[in-house]
Amino acid sequence: SKITGCSAPDCNNSAKKGYIMKVFPCNPEKRAKWAADVGRLKFDAMIISGFY
Repeated sequence: SKITGCSAPDCNNSAKKGYIMKVFPCNPEKRAKWAADVGRLKFDAMIISGFY
């Protein structure tokens, strides 16, 4: 599936705006760090923009 937007709280970045969209890592430790870094500790989606 194509990633179209960012999942970080209050973020409206998107591929349409020229941002690179990234997928959360599959590695549980790296995934947990990404989630913490974007303020989504309990978030289960795999989408995040490369801006963060």
